[in-house]
Amino acid sequence: MTHLHKISMGKRHFRLCKVSCRALVSTFTVAPVATPLGWRSLEGAVFAQDALKLTPNFELRIGFRGEFTNGWNESRGRASNYVFDSNGVIVTDPVVGNSALTVNNAKFLPAPRVGIAWSPFSSKTTVIRAGFGLVLRTKR
Repeated sequence: MTHLHKISMGKRHFRLCKVSCRALVSTFTVAPVATPLGWRSLEGAVFAQDALKLTPNFELRIGFRGEFTNGWNESRGRASNYVFDSNGVIVTDPVVGNSALTVNNAKFLPAPRVGIAWSPFSSKTTVIRAGFGLVLRTKR
């Protein structure tokens, strides 16, 4: 015997079991309604570099790159994210607000660089170079 119960977001069919007297769900059908969201994100970057000729055979290059973003924001405050409680258990009610991020760790992302070039001989046919810099890679 099959009974049909209507619920707000779908239909569930129960099949009655004569032996254990419990109702078992045989099928569950849901037709979700997709709500379009208006995602917004502000991103930016700056870069500056300078070369300083300290001696005729030694050059120092210094540079700086800075990036920032305000994260993913929903235009009507419908962004949601699940968080964890103090015991590390996920909270079943999502946090709903403007941002999909609980913490924005990308407000300021510095990436300094430095490089040197040294020519040990007066002919300047040989140049020894070295450099160091931080590079930020975003997942796309």
